[in-house]
Amino acid sequence: SLGLAVCIALLVSCVVFLLLTPDPSVVSLDTRGAREYCRTSGTVLTSVPARVYVLFWVLCAGATGTTSTLLAFFAASVVESDVVLTWGLIVMGAGCIVSAPLWRLVMVVGMEKPRVEQCCLVVMCLGLTLIFFFGHTVSEVGFLGLLLVWSFGVGGQSFAPAAMKADVTDYDELLNGVRREGLFVSTVDCASKAFAGFLVVALGVVLEAAGYESGQDMQTESVRLWLRVLFCLIPVALYASAAAILCYYPLDRSVLTDVQEAIKLRRHGQCVRDPVS
Repeated sequence: SLGLAVCIALLVSCVVFLLLTPDPSVVSLDTRGAREYCRTSGTVLTSVPARVYVLFWVLCAGATGTTSTLLAFFAASVVESDVVLTWGLIVMGAGCIVSAPLWRLVMVVGMEKPRVEQCCLVVMCLGLTLIFFFGHTVSEVGFLGLLLVWSFGVGGQSFAPAAMKADVTDYDELLNGVRREGLFVSTVDCASKAFAGFLVVALGVVLEAAGYESGQDMQTESVRLWLRVLFCLIPVALYASAAAILCYYPLDRSVLTDVQEAIKLRRHGQCVRDPVS
């Protein structure tokens, strides 16, 4: 378990280094002091917004994948109820459907997209924290209620990251002169799925090391504790890290307005200044 934790820490550190280290080769200054951006070698991770977004989404995908993977194990071994698994999926879907329009309304009213996403992450952390402390002691209905709290945060994740992805694509067009939605979407999807898949494998290793026995209705207290930690605390740590990373996301409404104007000028061959700098 310690070796696995070290490997995970090294993987996360490498991702942080690759995504957040500045690349000085992509920017040059013209004689008038305006920033002129050249085409790069094809990577979409040459800007701070792109790197922050990719790292944020990778962490969220890993956390959500961890919770979804372990729900059946948690229901059977910790809550000890097969009904919870069936109704848990229904409650999660209902919570997402109900909360998504509410989060959308909050965004329309005037809250910035990154702040909406951070609020969603806080709600998800709250729900999983409550499940960690009370999920193994409450009734089946009580557990479903706690799961509903988490799903209210998931509802905002159904559209807020997609809206942010469009903004990052616009900013990338300003830097490189072309729209590269396909390349950016494929980069985000590949990175997030790779990290989520790695975590799923790691979860199996940890559970096996903790003494989990497949097919047994009753697990040891140590296994039950590990299930609670993996189902709740690991995703909470990933969600909290993603929320903290969004503090460095620079694309707010005023900046995006300047980005759109700069794209129009750039298409007409004029030098433009980077609104983020």
